[in-house]
Amino acid sequence: MVPGLRPHLMVLKMRLSFSLHKLLIAALAFAAVSVSAAPVQIYGVPFRTLIDNDLYGGCMVALLVDGDPISVQAPGCGDDYVAFDCQATAPNTDKTAANINYQAAQLAYVLQQKIMVEIETDVVLNGFCWGRRVDNFIE
Repeated sequence: MVPGLRPHLMVLKMRLSFSLHKLLIAALAFAAVSVSAAPVQIYGVPFRTLIDNDLYGGCMVALLVDGDPISVQAPGCGDDYVAFDCQATAPNTDKTAANINYQAAQLAYVLQQKIMVEIETDVVLNGFCWGRRVDNFIE
């Protein structure tokens, strides 16, 4: 080994090690921030609709679901009801889209048809999860 080179190698090794630690910490922080609950698809027939001026984002629908209750299929959500947030009280929700989803659920209620509601378990309105999408279909 070249005399005097060893201290320089030690400094280089420490800098590289420090940079790798910073990179690892940044990657873990990014992963923690970017991981969110995946949407859950709930299938059922609407059996009640609700409009409220103060709670639940303004509008909800109760579903007679296939299989387990909503709270089992989507932990953290209340039983039976899905909130559509027609007043756009939650972050990143849209009044127009919410009202269209609610209207689609009302159509299924009137026709007694099954719908699929995709809910986000990380957006909760007074104990009930937010329905971000509604699919109407005929079986």
